[in-house]
Amino acid sequence: METIKIGTIVKPHGVRGELKVYSSSDFIMDRLKKNAVVILEKNGKKTEMKVTASRMQQDMALVKFEGIDTMNDAELWRDADVLVDRNKIPALKEGYYFFQLKGLEVYSEENEKIGVVSDVEEGLANNNLRIKKEDGTQCLVPYVKAFVKDVQLAENKIIIKVIEGLL
Repeated sequence: METIKIGTIVKPHGVRGELKVYSSSDFIMDRLKKNAVVILEKNGKKTEMKVTASRMQQDMALVKFEGIDTMNDAELWRDADVLVDRNKIPALKEGYYFFQLKGLEVYSEENEKIGVVSDVEEGLANNNLRIKKEDGTQCLVPYVKAFVKDVQLAENKIIIKVIEGLL
C-alpha cells in the first residue's frame, strides 16, 4: 500500500487522549473526519487507527482515535506521522494534488527535457516545483500559470515556460 503523509502528531491535548496534529494537507478535516481510518507511523512501525472525533483549534487539528483514551496513551504517539492510503484519496474535479506532481518529467515548451519534479514546496506567495535537473543540480520553478503551461498526468509530463535565469 502506498501512503501519503497528511500530518504529524505534535503532542497530546488534554487528559482524555486527544492529539494535536500539524497538517501537511489542504484537506485535513476531510481526511480526519469521524470514522475515517488513517495510519500512524512511528519508528518505522505503522498502525491503522480509526478517528472517533476531530476539530480544528487555530491552525492545528485536534483528533481523538479509538483506543487512545488517556494522556499517557496519547504521549506514545508524539511525533508520529499521520498517513492515508493513496488509493483512497478521491480525485479532484479540477487541478492536482501535490503528490501527483512528484516524479513527473519536466519539459520546456520546445520539448527539451529539463528534469523530474522531486518535490512541491509550499511558499508564502506561491508554491514551487523543485526539479532535479538532468545534470544532477536542482532548481525551483514557481507553480504559477506564467511558468507551468501544461500538466499531463497520463503522460507523466509537465511543460514549463523557460525564461532566462529561471533554471
